[in-house]
Amino acid sequence: MSRSLLLAFVLAVGLAMPAVAQTRKDIEFKTQDGVTLKGWYYLPDQRSGKVPTIVMAHGFSAVKEMYLDKFAETFAKGGLGVLVFDNRNFGASGSEPRQEIDGSRSATTVTR
Repeated sequence: MSRSLLLAFVLAVGLAMPAVAQTRKDIEFKTQDGVTLKGWYYLPDQRSGKVPTIVMAHGFSAVKEMYLDKFAETFAKGGLGVLVFDNRNFGASGSEPRQEIDGSRSATTVTR
């Protein structure tokens, strides 16, 4: 499925869902090796306590502003928390050199 078709599907599903307000907070957290990653945390307003949460980041070379916000908003409308972040070396997240991909480090950043 093409990215544009998938985005259209997610937006259509989101529009068909009942409107549930959600909040988006700017967040940052440290990796094991001290790199600061930055992102957004979406939380549906009607939920309290623990909420099932989806963690989202683009594949290599994109940043959170490239359509992930639309996906996150749709999931939050459905009652889920969503953590969206930029991979190390990209977007608002830290580390050098910029725009360089290190797959082994990126894959383990959040999972540890």
